[in-house]
Amino acid sequence: MQIIDTAKPRGDLLGLGRAIAVSLLLHVLLLWPAVTAWPEAASSESSEPLVASLRPASPANPAATPIMPKSVQRKGEEQRPKPAPAMPLPDKTKPADARAEFLSSSTAVSTNRSAGETTLPMVEAQSAVAPALPADRDVDAKEVRAYRLALARAARSHRHYPPAAVDAGWTGATELRISVASGFGATPDIHLKKSSGYYALDVAALEMMRLATSATPVPLSLRKRDFAVDLPIVFELPE
Repeated sequence: MQIIDTAKPRGDLLGLGRAIAVSLLLHVLLLWPAVTAWPEAASSESSEPLVASLRPASPANPAATPIMPKSVQRKGEEQRPKPAPAMPLPDKTKPADARAEFLSSSTAVSTNRSAGETTLPMVEAQSAVAPALPADRDVDAKEVRAYRLALARAARSHRHYPPAAVDAGWTGATELRISVASGFGATPDIHLKKSSGYYALDVAALEMMRLATSATPVPLSLRKRDFAVDLPIVFELPE
C-alpha cells in the first residue's frame, strides 16, 4: 500500500491564499482615500442649490443716439406748414372807421366812353363837395326836372338794402350828384355829395344810381348841355 504525503500541497495552498488576501488588503488600503473623497465632493456639490438668473446681454458696441444733421433739421422745420394768420372780423360797432376807410378813396366815376358803361365809383373825403358844372342858361329846367324824376323811378326799381346793414341796424341817407357834361356822349358821372356814415350804404346807393343811369338815357335836348341833378337815397328799417 502506497501512502501519499499531502501536507506539502496544503501548505502551498495556504500560502497562496494568504498572499491573495494580503494583496486585496493592500489594494483596499490604496483605494480607500479615493472612495471616501468622492462622496464628500458629491455631497458638497449637491448641497448648494442651482440658481439661474436672466441678465440683459451687454452690447459689444453700444449704438450712439443718431443726431440729425442741422441741414436736415432746418429742412424739416421749413416744411412744416405755418398757420395762416387769423383774419380780423369787421367790427360793426365802429361805423366811423368804415366810413373813414370808404371816404379816403377817390370819387371820380371810371367810365368806358367807347362802350358806354359806367363802373362803380369810389368815394372822396366827406368834406369835399361834388363838382358843380358851370350854369348853362340854355338848359330847360322842366326837362332837367323830368330827367331827375326818371332817374328816381329807375333807382327805386333797383333799390337794395345790404343784408349786413340790416343785421347791424344801420340807417341813413346818401346824397348823390349826377353830372352831365356836353361833348362826352351824354354819359353821366356819379359822385357822392353826402355820405350816410356807413360804407355799405354808400356803396349800395352808388350801385343803384349806376344801374339807374344805365337804364335812363339823357334826353336829346340835354345832351349838348352842362347840368347836374342831386338825388338823395334814404335807407330806413321798419320799426
